[in-house]
Amino acid sequence: MKKVSSLSPSTIFRGGLFRPHIKQNPILLSSSFDLKASLLFEYQQGNQRWASKKSGGSTHNTRDSPGKRLGVKKFGAERVVPGNIIVRQRGKKFWPGENVYMGKDFTIHAEVPGWVQFYDHPTRHNKRCVGVVLHKDDKLPFPKTQPRKRLFDLINLNDHYDEKERLKEKAIERIERERRRDQEYYRSL
Repeated sequence: MKKVSSLSPSTIFRGGLFRPHIKQNPILLSSSFDLKASLLFEYQQGNQRWASKKSGGSTHNTRDSPGKRLGVKKFGAERVVPGNIIVRQRGKKFWPGENVYMGKDFTIHAEVPGWVQFYDHPTRHNKRCVGVVLHKDDKLPFPKTQPRKRLFDLINLNDHYDEKERLKEKAIERIERERRRDQEYYRSL
């Protein structure tokens, strides 16, 4: 047995003095020997093992393009004038209906002044349509049998024809008055 005074305290606590005697398994010894031998062989060949933590690199995920400002610009029952953008979209999410037209980039614009209405297509139920009605109380879609309500150059043709008839009657009355006045003048000569 070793002398206690000649041993350092670290040797004592590491188990140098108080190590229990355990018979070692020969299988464990051979496997640990193989591991040590392979590590020694790698070291002699110049292969060194280093820390395997992958270093962090730069990322490109933070790049993004600015938004394209797509979406509905004029909602249902909002007043529009000709040329107003109602919907800006990519593809045909909304289809053009009454009194609107679609631009080459699928933007839907108003053709006439009126109020915007969104509705489902009467026969193709998966289509959402956008239209403009001339009067606020009109509902889209109009039945196929009903005549279309249109403004020709922003003139209500029914009122236009009535006004034309009134002007024609006034012109006829004025011509008749002038003719009678001329007849009276020539009779007096």
